[in-house]
Amino acid sequence: MTTAASSKNGETKRFPRSDAELLDRLPPVDFDAERMLLGSLLLAPERLSEIGGTVGKNSFYDERHKALFEHIQNAPAEALDNPKALSIWLTAEGVGESCGGAEYLIYKVAQSVAHSGGLRFYAEAVAKYAVKRAILDKTRTLIQSCYAEEFTAEDCTRQAAELAAGSEIPAVGEPPAFAKLIDSATLAAWDIQPEFLVNGILVKGQPAAFGGRSKTLKTGLAIDLAISLGSGTPFLGSFTAKKCNVAIWSGESGISSIRNTAMRVAAARGVSLSECSISWAFDLPRLSRDIDLDEIKRIIEAREIDVVIFDPLYICLLDGNEAQGASNVFFMGSKLIGLSQLAQATGVTPIVLHHFKKTQSDENEPCTLEDLSQAGVAEWTRQWLLLARAEPYQHDGIHRLFMRSGGSAGFGGLYRVDVAEGVIDGVNFSSGRKWETSVAQAGDFRGEKKRQQEQRKAERQEALEGEHRQRLLAVLKNHPVGETARVLREESGLNTANFGKAITTILKEGRAESCEVIKRGSKYEGYISKN
Repeated sequence: MTTAASSKNGETKRFPRSDAELLDRLPPVDFDAERMLLGSLLLAPERLSEIGGTVGKNSFYDERHKALFEHIQNAPAEALDNPKALSIWLTAEGVGESCGGAEYLIYKVAQSVAHSGGLRFYAEAVAKYAVKRAILDKTRTLIQSCYAEEFTAEDCTRQAAELAAGSEIPAVGEPPAFAKLIDSATLAAWDIQPEFLVNGILVKGQPAAFGGRSKTLKTGLAIDLAISLGSGTPFLGSFTAKKCNVAIWSGESGISSIRNTAMRVAAARGVSLSECSISWAFDLPRLSRDIDLDEIKRIIEAREIDVVIFDPLYICLLDGNEAQGASNVFFMGSKLIGLSQLAQATGVTPIVLHHFKKTQSDENEPCTLEDLSQAGVAEWTRQWLLLARAEPYQHDGIHRLFMRSGGSAGFGGLYRVDVAEGVIDGVNFSSGRKWETSVAQAGDFRGEKKRQQEQRKAERQEALEGEHRQRLLAVLKNHPVGETARVLREESGLNTANFGKAITTILKEGRAESCEVIKRGSKYEGYISKN
């Protein structure tokens, strides 16, 4: 028997070259992938549209699978509630046996998978083998034509050209997203209004950045958000949140700190942490790496995750060799695009926790997107929550913050958020700590801050002028018969302006009065103490 060899990755594979052993073999097919694809559809028939550009009825090799796929497409909604209902409907339509019968449907197909998370993977596998079979069929036809006397060389050349051009051979997978154009009428007909997961704070399906200066409770507020979503209780006790499934990856604070904060937040919400729909991880993925994003996508689909939180971004986006690109907006855009595509593909809402630049002039003013460190992050995010201290921390367990929310969907707000965490008692780490929050509109914070500054300035000026008066009064007491303004000014160390203010006030208060001062037989205007 003649054999041919093919080499891949340094390994040589030999396969038969004879017609009997090569062309008469079972065509390329993966029966398990076909069953698992159908089993995934039985668990989630609403996902049928996701694979419409990847597989069709003729993508299946097994006739039972081909018939079952076609009938799933046409079955009424009530028949797709469960495999038994579908089996009854197929039998009533007289096509049950063509689909393999009730036992095959319920025990072989429906039980082939536990969830629908691998739907697209199985669809791509089925499509791959369908392409191989189509190529094999065309190749067989070409070989037969070459042996047939009635076919000329020109006929065979034409068929070979058609085969090389891929004529009548299905494409592998869906076309790229940019090739899927829609007309204006379709766009106008779509009802795609944004949906809040947290009223005024977080919109579903859009990438979000939670930014803040160092030690502004970014992780704590992210945990508050996760527990609010995981339990359906208000974020910070003030913003209505929808109950959904959350996954949080944290690689900076440590398990003990995360658990402690989560327990305190859950207690503040009046819920048990163990009952919150949150999954936790303490090893960070690399969000710019396709293999890691694929695994996150699998987790999202398998666990039906709605919101994913990554803390912090600077650790889980770039590796050490890429750090120099952090200031390049084009480079950073290429690293962040995968997270956007993950949101588009799964409908998940990704949130990254991120630091601010260290070159901020006033650390006690609300922040803006421009304060986010690293190029491209502000441009990439579609919604944001930015934190800054409203007052310096006094190490009393009370954090007074500004919180700015906003998004490209058109919402936004500026709030004063106070978080009372308490302090440990110095002996027992589990006592003395809490999580109490209060939220209020920040209002005209700049005007209020200016008023406060002006008041402090006036108070300092008043204190200084009081000191000047005391110095002047002390000098006056040293001259019981009075003294001229020049001497009083020099001895009190006051300049002309400060002396004028001080003596005017003292005269008004009745603690001094004008007098004549006689020196060397001449009279001068002066002042004398009345005490």
